[in-house]
Amino acid sequence: MEEVISYITKKLKHIVSTNNWGNPPIIVDFPRDERFGDLSSNLPLVLAKIVKKSPKDISDVFIGAFSEDDEYINKVEFVNGFLNFFVSYKFLYREIKVINEKGKEYGRGMVEKPLKIQVEFVSANPTGPLHVGHGRHAAFGDSLSRILEEVGHNVQREYYVNDAGKQMEMLGISIKERAKEIVGVPSSFPEDGYKGEYVKDIAREIIEKYGREVVEKDVDFFKEYGLNKILDGIKEDLLDFGVEFDNWFSEKTLYDNHIFEKVIEYLKRKGLAYEKDEALWLKTTQFGDDKDRVLIRSNGIPTYFAGDLAYHYDKIMRGFDKIIDVWGADHHGYVKRMKAGIHALGYPEEDFEALLVQFVSLIKEGKNIGMSTRAGEFVTLRELLNEVGKDVARFYYVSKSADAHLEFDLDKARHETKDNPMFYMQYAYARLSSIFEKARERNISIKGVNPDLTLLVHEDEVRLMKSLIKYPYILRKAATHYAVHLLINYLQDLAFAFHKFYTSCKVLGDNKSLTLARLYLVGATKIILNKALTLVGVTALEKM
Repeated sequence: MEEVISYITKKLKHIVSTNNWGNPPIIVDFPRDERFGDLSSNLPLVLAKIVKKSPKDISDVFIGAFSEDDEYINKVEFVNGFLNFFVSYKFLYREIKVINEKGKEYGRGMVEKPLKIQVEFVSANPTGPLHVGHGRHAAFGDSLSRILEEVGHNVQREYYVNDAGKQMEMLGISIKERAKEIVGVPSSFPEDGYKGEYVKDIAREIIEKYGREVVEKDVDFFKEYGLNKILDGIKEDLLDFGVEFDNWFSEKTLYDNHIFEKVIEYLKRKGLAYEKDEALWLKTTQFGDDKDRVLIRSNGIPTYFAGDLAYHYDKIMRGFDKIIDVWGADHHGYVKRMKAGIHALGYPEEDFEALLVQFVSLIKEGKNIGMSTRAGEFVTLRELLNEVGKDVARFYYVSKSADAHLEFDLDKARHETKDNPMFYMQYAYARLSSIFEKARERNISIKGVNPDLTLLVHEDEVRLMKSLIKYPYILRKAATHYAVHLLINYLQDLAFAFHKFYTSCKVLGDNKSLTLARLYLVGATKIILNKALTLVGVTALEKM
């Protein structure tokens, strides 16, 4: 459909230019109701104000420019100030053949200038197992990375391991004090320590491995053991969730490799850092922030902001054209200062994106399950996977825009019926596979066949073809706007179009030519459905 949109846009621009109607914005998009065409433009309404003519008179000029044998457009109508375009069957048939010929390559590598992009996501503190909130970050970040790769970008997935700072110190203290409790020696568990059952489990494991005397070791021992144990668990959970990272970046290396000192020296040398009240400040107001920010406190301890700047300085030095950070919604107030800080480091502000992911409310038996990592009251990602499985979890996590609050209803998600949109899509793919299996049993194959697609004229055949050719447009839009949920919306529409086609159009019938044409359409549908499901991390099941 992108090709058709481009064709219409160029033709409209040419007509506007020929008539000296200025340079109005020309927007061609999908109408909300399919009765109003396959594509639509409000150009007559826009021009009416400029050229002082009625939208109807203006539309007549545009409609007259499209001939009946147009390669792309079958018909153009004027309705309520809009030009409504109906795609030609000729183009539909051609594109269905392209889908079958290209297979998995259809829609792939469409960007003209591929970028080297880093997507950093999840990056949860390794002070406890991943919970269901982290799962949304993982599903969104991984699906976005897949989409960006699909359109042609070179993507690196990175997890930032916060293994330095006081939260890790508190983890070590928490584990040590629990170990002391277990062996029966006096202990003093900190009020703000990590209270989850997993802390006790780690403490027990340490005692079993090293004996009761291990409680005499210093906090660093418990901290390192706890970090490695929790990090291994995080990696395993993510792997089972279908998420793999290219790089696990340790916060400690910022200090061990003197990256932090280099950043401070750079900012001082540029005259962007100054001392006030015995602290070191950055002139972030010079780059659009509402106030300057502290880099190093008066007690000599760096702020989180300073550490993040050092981390992003390292990213910049690695030569990424685009840096995308996926953060929680609670970081909303942090975006402006981070953009200012990155600008101060000499990196184009527009090449840094901070995408905010809203919170998840987990609903079970009609009740909201609260979560607190410190208090140990949370549902882990592992528990969610055990309850509903990877596919259901990944589908529901990206079913809404990332910046919208998500209610994850466990009871509804488990229902394996057509009312569950995830199973409705998977069932569509299983049906597609079943059709081909029955075709093989009858020795019917589309391999090497050039079917007569002009036989596909039923309204449900046409609707399915139109749905299929939207895929590249939706994919590009999802990549451009970082909107994974657009693929979910598309998948639901495609599954609906296929099920309707399946109900009204018998694929393996008595008419051999029609059977081959419909089987060819089924093949194209299977290709697109598989591709879109894979991009959102949902398994395309051959059987259900």
